[in-house]
Amino acid sequence: MGGMDLMVMGAIIHGRYRSVKTAKQAVQKDAEAYTVAWQDILLMEQSSAQLAEIAQLVSLVEMRIGYHQGSHGPARCSIGGASRFKDHQRTKRIENLFQMSSEISLDFQKWIKSWCSVGDVTPGPVKMPDRTLQKLVRTYHRDASCLTDLVRLTIVLDSVGDLRTCLVAFLRKAYSSKTVGGCHGHSSRRKSSCTSTTDKSTTSRDSLNPEQDPDLSVDLESLIRGEEGQEAEVAMMKLTNIKNRMDPALTEVETGYRSLTLNVEVGWRQQEDGSQAIVPVKEWDDASRCFRKTSLAGGLSGSSSQEVRGPLICEVQLILREFFEIKSECGHRNYVNFRNTVVQ
Repeated sequence: MGGMDLMVMGAIIHGRYRSVKTAKQAVQKDAEAYTVAWQDILLMEQSSAQLAEIAQLVSLVEMRIGYHQGSHGPARCSIGGASRFKDHQRTKRIENLFQMSSEISLDFQKWIKSWCSVGDVTPGPVKMPDRTLQKLVRTYHRDASCLTDLVRLTIVLDSVGDLRTCLVAFLRKAYSSKTVGGCHGHSSRRKSSCTSTTDKSTTSRDSLNPEQDPDLSVDLESLIRGEEGQEAEVAMMKLTNIKNRMDPALTEVETGYRSLTLNVEVGWRQQEDGSQAIVPVKEWDDASRCFRKTSLAGGLSGSSSQEVRGPLICEVQLILREFFEIKSECGHRNYVNFRNTVVQ
């Protein structure tokens, strides 16, 4: 290797080092802003107590999700280690996922907005193909069934109290009073190629039987019924995963960004005007066996307008306005630049 080649290589390495350093500094600056906002929230006694209550509620829901997924067949991807696991879509065909996402995205967001009484529902576009392929290769080992955020939206909330109210509203849509004692389990799904059989967190959750722990059923049932004890409506979606970065017990978050993220699974039927109407879980859960056959054979392109379509897992992010403003100003742009620079 000649002197010129060494100079070129040195220049490339130096340029790469400077790019990573600059990107990292920008993300660290945003992390400091997120941390300041978080500390201000924790200093408010009422908000701190409400965050602790939300954390307890999330733990309760996580145990129920984990138990029923273990009972009805593994349905989780383990990516990048046992600590990261998530529910997967019912098909690995990426073209089917994009087709369903394009079909339901707008009407899913309208549906959420029609009953979500707190916060500002901020719609998001279907995830772009370039970013989808990046994530598919970099993170999911080319398993498209792990893509659960093609359809996504954000709900911006003004207080921790509103965050709790919003979370409870989603639980009421996911669990009816008739199913809360046993909760919705997933129908038996194929085991993902990226599921880890040594995932200790999954094992511990699977061993928790809500039917043997009356507190789990009683607490959630009282929450679903509400203070007035009214009957909860029929379940309209399945809650497949919940990630709480708003937990006060999390003293350190890598980027400082905090939110509460829900993955929900929905099915729908096309209306005469071409729009899509979300249908109760019992309609598409009963048809899920048929769906798996059609999806693996080529998707829903031949489905009639009367047939139930989907189901599809979508992502809903609940975020306080303080964090949303930092993210909107430059936080997300800096994070994307850092992510692409270090190839995440």
